[in-house]
Amino acid sequence: LQKMWTSSPLSKALGRRAAITPANIMSHLVQPQLRNFVFKGLKMTKAEFVEGSSQAVAALLVGGEQSSFDVCDPTLSKVLKEEAGPIPILNAVDKADFSHLRLVVGGSRTTMASPERSKIQPSCVGDSLVIFTRQEDFRKIPEWVKNVFALHISETYCRDLIRRHGFSVQFAVDFQLDVSDRDAIESRKLSQQWVFESGLMDASFEKSPDWAIVDINGRQGGNEYWK
Repeated sequence: LQKMWTSSPLSKALGRRAAITPANIMSHLVQPQLRNFVFKGLKMTKAEFVEGSSQAVAALLVGGEQSSFDVCDPTLSKVLKEEAGPIPILNAVDKADFSHLRLVVGGSRTTMASPERSKIQPSCVGDSLVIFTRQEDFRKIPEWVKNVFALHISETYCRDLIRRHGFSVQFAVDFQLDVSDRDAIESRKLSQQWVFESGLMDASFEKSPDWAIVDINGRQGGNEYWK
């Protein structure tokens, strides 16, 4: 499949602008479905989430203080504080665009930090879907059957995992910021991508999720904690 795709005229044409792989194609196919599921459940629009994330960025950067990053994921906060140089002061969020979301089915960050981690085999469908497959769910099924029929990444199994173990979401938002360095006369433009992560949610979306900032400009590689 990889060879067929990379040699196709469409791949060559699109490849001039971005790396196109079967995984990327799968991500683009499932992304609309995931967005519909998540935003409908949260009872908010994509635009409303982007507006909220813009307010969060403004609140963190307006003072230009490193202590502001204490509200981020601890590993990200440590990286940011260790970086040389002062934090730029935010003048304005010029533009904010929703980039993509990643649905983590069957748990959250706390799941992978618990003893249950030893029973989980993360399975990725492109870059948009991560499934925390429980090995015990397939103990009576031959491995080749599970793989050939993709039982561990099927919609039926994902729905069952969400019902039993919940899910979490990562949202990536691209920002164009107008910032000033300390003692600088002129401002400058800064492009950044921020990744926001929810806490554990259930299928009913009844519990309002906690949110954390888990990556800024790829410092944590997307913070793919399941790897």
